[in-house]
Amino acid sequence: MTDHNFFLWPKSHYQKDMRFLLRRPSTREVETKLHSLFPNGYPVLVSSGRAGIRLVLSKLGLGRPDLVGLFPYASHCVIDVVGRVATPVPVMLNVKTNVSLVYHQWGYVQERKSERIIVEDAVDTLCQPGGDLFPAGGDFEVWSLPKILGTLGGGVIWCKDAEEAEELKSFRDLSGSSGWLIRALGVRWSIFHGYWSGIEGGRGNLTPIGISEVMSAISLWQSHVEDRKVKLDLLRSFIPHWLEQANGRLPCVIPVAVTEQVQLKLRELGVVTGLRHMERIHVDGKRELVKLYPLPIHQDVPLLIVERMAEVLS
Repeated sequence: MTDHNFFLWPKSHYQKDMRFLLRRPSTREVETKLHSLFPNGYPVLVSSGRAGIRLVLSKLGLGRPDLVGLFPYASHCVIDVVGRVATPVPVMLNVKTNVSLVYHQWGYVQERKSERIIVEDAVDTLCQPGGDLFPAGGDFEVWSLPKILGTLGGGVIWCKDAEEAEELKSFRDLSGSSGWLIRALGVRWSIFHGYWSGIEGGRGNLTPIGISEVMSAISLWQSHVEDRKVKLDLLRSFIPHWLEQANGRLPCVIPVAVTEQVQLKLRELGVVTGLRHMERIHVDGKRELVKLYPLPIHQDVPLLIVERMAEVLS
C-alpha cells in the first residue's frame, strides 16, 4: 500500500518552491513565451480554463437561446460556465447546436472537423513544444494549466490569428480576477474552494502572483514532456485499440478495461481514479459511452508506480 494517492491530474505544488515570487513578469511576457513554444497559434492568458470557455462564448455573441453541445459527462464546472452565457446540451441528444465544445478527454482526440463552430476543450492535454494546435479543426483551443502543469491557476485560449487574440484580450481585461490567495486557501480548506468555484467562471484576469507562478511552471514544460513520454511507452500497449493518440499531444492518463480484482490492486498502488465514462466516437460518427479505469501518468506519479501498474495489467 502506497502512502500517496494519484488522481487524474497533478496537484498544486506551489508551496514547495516560492522563488517565483521574486520575479513579476507581465501577462504579455507569459504570452510571448507560450507563443515561442507553440508558434502555430496566438495565446491569451486567462485565470482558468473555465474562465477561458466563458470568454470565448461571450466573444462569439452567444445568448440564452443558443445551444452549446457538451460531452454527456461534462464536469459541473463546465456546465455551469456554459450556462452563464448560453444553454448546454449533451451532444448525444443529436440536437442542432450553435457551438460544439469538443472535449479531448484526458488528452485523446476523437472528434474531427465539422461545419459547426468548434471550441476545443483540451484542458488536460500536454502538448509537445512546436506541435500543432486545433487538431479537430477548431476555431479556439482552451487549456487549464493546473491540470497540465500543477499550478494553482491559469488557463490559455489559443486563437488562429493575432487579431482575434487581441479582441479576446480586451474581453479578458474587462473581467476581474478571482484571487490567487482564495485559490491557495481552497487547497487546504474546502470552504474557500467553494468561494473560488462560485466566482471563477465570471472572471478572466490572472493575478500578478498567479502570472509569476505560471511563468515559473512553463520553464518545466519540456521536462514534463520527457517524463510523460517514458511513462506512456510503458503503458502504450494497454490503450484500447479504438483510441488513437494524436501526434505531439500527450495524455494525462491511460484508460484501460480491468476486472474488479485488478482494480483492487491498482488502488493498493494509490491509483484512486476509479471507473470513469469515456466517450468512444466510431468511424461512422456513432457515439458510445464506455466505462474504463484511467491510470494517471502525469508528473506527480513516480516512474516506479507506473512500472508496477504495467506489472498489474500484465
